[in-house]
Amino acid sequence: MCVCGIQHLKSAPYYPATNGLAERFVQTSKIYLRSINNEGLNKSLANFLFTYRSVQQSSTKEAPAVLFLKRMPKSRWNLLRPKFESKAKLGKKTFPEFEVSEDALVRDHFGPNRWIEGEITEKLGKCFYRILLRDKRVWRRHAGQIRKNSTLPCPDPEVFLPTPLNVQRNNEEIPLDKTATSSSR
Repeated sequence: MCVCGIQHLKSAPYYPATNGLAERFVQTSKIYLRSINNEGLNKSLANFLFTYRSVQQSSTKEAPAVLFLKRMPKSRWNLLRPKFESKAKLGKKTFPEFEVSEDALVRDHFGPNRWIEGEITEKLGKCFYRILLRDKRVWRRHAGQIRKNSTLPCPDPEVFLPTPLNVQRNNEEIPLDKTATSSSR
């Protein structure tokens, strides 16, 4: 594959969003195939594929038929609206970026803890990172499976402890210390 200029990229496990186009196509085709009624399977599948290949895709901004045939195939829709152009812009989901040697929390799909502490060791692509866990295992994860580790050092307890208040009842001061309260009664 390297001779042909093809680079094999693997996606993160249990994160189907990295292969979103294929996952979306499978979902769309399943929904359509479930809706088949009295038409034959071959005819329904041919209609679905023709429709799918004739519609502009959000990823390429072109219909698959145009990319393959260099022209749009004729359909009934072309007769109704010959110059239909979609101007809708689809927003892309953004993911946080991490720096190498940054502490992070990594999603664990099998263990009892949902998040495990680790350190980013390498950026593998636009959204993929290699993480060294505390137990020396190395995982590859998508940025959607990583969170910034916001563990802060414990503050000085003397500064943040509230001072005890004395409670007054019937113009009589009652200390909060239980030993003092029980001995005065």
